[in-house]
Amino acid sequence: MKYPLPYFFIIILLIASCKKEKTLAIDLEISPEQLEVFGKDLISTPLFERDIAISPDGNQIVYTLGNYNQTIRTLVNIKKEDDKWGQKVILPFSGNYNDIEPFFAADGRKLFFASNRPIGRDSTRTDYNIWYSELVDGHWNKPLALDTLVNSQQDEFYPSVSANGNLYFTATRTEGIGREDIFLSTFSEGKYQAPIVLDSTINTKVFEFNAY
Repeated sequence: MKYPLPYFFIIILLIASCKKEKTLAIDLEISPEQLEVFGKDLISTPLFERDIAISPDGNQIVYTLGNYNQTIRTLVNIKKEDDKWGQKVILPFSGNYNDIEPFFAADGRKLFFASNRPIGRDSTRTDYNIWYSELVDGHWNKPLALDTLVNSQQDEFYPSVSANGNLYFTATRTEGIGREDIFLSTFSEGKYQAPIVLDSTINTKVFEFNAY
């Protein structure tokens, strides 16, 4: 199979992070008495790992894997089946653009993330927007971008979805309070509404981001 050049590099990146790997020994139930590196040499490697998301049922882990200078970032998935963790794989829709900051919906059926992939029919767009993929028959399908009520011509980062479907995210907008603020888009009648900036109880004149 012939891969596009960025995807080829990300495959090499994944191989580099897996080269010492024999068996994935991950225990999500353990409660260490002191701070320790998570999944040392398995998930946490000499490369850049960030933005971990664990599915509500505890059977999937998705995280961002970046190369040494963070020019390439992709979403890596690990699945647990029959009480055993499988190997690390790049999500089928990831690898050609910078995909970061995954977040599972409360039912585990949607995976939200931020990406600089072109949005709509505008191939010139390189800003980060919020996308989501749905789990269908055990596979993550082609991602869809949230509409322009949420995604602007500027960056939208770190989607965080509450149990009632409301979306919190990070952005810099004229109606904001500071440099980066947390916005809320309520989910009503099957779609996301126009975002509002959270007030000064949360947001300040500096940076607020990565809400959970």
